[in-house]
Amino acid sequence: MRTPRENRLRAMVISAAMAAMALTLPVAFHAVGLGSHFLTMLLPLLVNGFLVPVRWAVFTGAAVPLQKAELFVRKAVRPTDRLILDVGCGTGILLGPLLESGCPGRRIVEMDIAEEMLQENRRKRAQQGIDWLCADALDLPFAPDSFDAVLCFGVLPHLGSLEAGLAGLLRCLQKGGTLAVGHLMGSENLNAFHASLAGPVNQDRLPSASVLSDVLRRLGSAPLRAEEAPDWYLVRAEKRG
Repeated sequence: MRTPRENRLRAMVISAAMAAMALTLPVAFHAVGLGSHFLTMLLPLLVNGFLVPVRWAVFTGAAVPLQKAELFVRKAVRPTDRLILDVGCGTGILLGPLLESGCPGRRIVEMDIAEEMLQENRRKRAQQGIDWLCADALDLPFAPDSFDAVLCFGVLPHLGSLEAGLAGLLRCLQKGGTLAVGHLMGSENLNAFHASLAGPVNQDRLPSASVLSDVLRRLGSAPLRAEEAPDWYLVRAEKRG
C-alpha cells in the first residue's frame, strides 16, 4: 500500500503527464489526419479523473464528460442527501449538478489530494455550502457515519488499494448512506487506455461493474445499481449495519 506522501507525489506526476498530453495529443492527431476524431476518442479520457482542468474541456467543446457528470449525479444522489463527500473532486466537474439538484442546506465536501486542483475548484465555486479539503482517500480525516452520500467519479483505479479504499469510503457513510462509483467509460476501455500509457497509471485498473458489486457486498454494503457500457460505468451501493 502506498503512503500518503507517495500518493501526493503520484498525483503530481499524473497531473503533469496529463497536462502535457492535453497540449501534445491534438497536434499529433492532426499530423496523422485524425484531427476530427480527437474530441470523441481521447478528450473524455483526459478529462476522466479531472487530471485536466474542466475549463480546458469546455474551451475545446467537450460537452460529453459534463453531460455524463450530470447523469451520474442524477443516478447517484438522492434529493434528500444533505452531506456529500466528493472524493477526488479535481476541479469540480460534479459541483454544478450537485448544487442545482440539492435540497436546502446541502453541504458538499470537495476532497482531492492535489492542492492545485482544489485551488481551481475553489476559484470557480467560492460560495456557501462547500468545503474544500486536501486529503488522501486512503487516509480519510472523517469520523465514522459522517456522510449521506460519497461520490467517487473517475478516481477508483488510482486509489492504490481497492478494498482498503472502498472500506474507508463506506466507513464514513451513515447507515443507509450510499457510495457511488462512476466513470466516463467501461472498465475494458479504461483499462486498455491505462495499459497503453507509461508512468504512474500504467497498472491502474478498474474492475468490472459486477466484480465491484461483489467486492462491495463482501464489505457489508448492498449493491443497488450496476451499469456498464463501453462509454459508461456506474456502481451504487447502500451501507448496511
